[in-house]
Amino acid sequence: MAGHCALNAKILGSSPSSPAKEDMNTQMTSFIDESGVGDLTDHKYKNFVLTSVTVNNSELNTIYGYFSLIKKKYGLSDAAPFHSYDLLENPSSRFSSARAKSFIKSMCEFIELVPMNIVAIHTNKIVFRKQFKIKETDLKGSKENKEKRGLIYYLSALNQLQLFTKYLKSEDGVGYIHADSRTYQDRDLLDAFLRIKQKNIRGGLPSAYYDLAKRSLVSITFADKGALSNGIQLADFTSFVVFAYLERKISFYKDVGLSQAWGKLRGRIKLYKLNDSFGVSNIRNYL
Repeated sequence: MAGHCALNAKILGSSPSSPAKEDMNTQMTSFIDESGVGDLTDHKYKNFVLTSVTVNNSELNTIYGYFSLIKKKYGLSDAAPFHSYDLLENPSSRFSSARAKSFIKSMCEFIELVPMNIVAIHTNKIVFRKQFKIKETDLKGSKENKEKRGLIYYLSALNQLQLFTKYLKSEDGVGYIHADSRTYQDRDLLDAFLRIKQKNIRGGLPSAYYDLAKRSLVSITFADKGALSNGIQLADFTSFVVFAYLERKISFYKDVGLSQAWGKLRGRIKLYKLNDSFGVSNIRNYL
């Protein structure tokens, strides 16, 4: 599952039956970003979360325009992406308390205005390793064992695509996926994209998502945040806030008001545990 995928690569899936049909459907874009480390050998972070922010393509210009304005307001380069971690936590680059508080307020206003569907798949890695009796030796040695290190990222990505496919069905839409390139994890997300568009799932069982995914998932794009679009930065901020909540660090940002952002988001986020959403028995098929 782990591997390298070139930056700025666009992988086309099965398109709708004709361009005219695609034009008739609602077009949606899902921006995907993560927080924490999706590697089972990592013990620094207890939690991992993969977040998607899906918007109607008719809202994209609003998102792009907003982020151009916010970058100008806070002296950030319009040509370069911002990372919430660098602005709010990194000791060498974070904003002052007053500036960070103002920035979060601006983000809260934006969250209130833009219609979006937010899904976060999270995993407590300590619980996951214990539940599935995964030992350090199970993640070393053979290529197959080493690939298991990224299992929670792969399964979270596959689960995100399953839920995105269901959402597209409810909206009578077709979907595009944009993800921040992470070098090693690109392959996991790409594999999940290709897997959901196949007739059979692992073990040869028929896939419940094949027909829907084939019709509705149009493409997946990997690139640096700046090369993709400002929608990735929205996913980055959302994922940062969700991760702070999961790590019980919201109070750590009390002086800058991150709790306000969580207050705006919590009623709009569909927050799933990977074990519950993907299913314990299904996870066992990949071990």
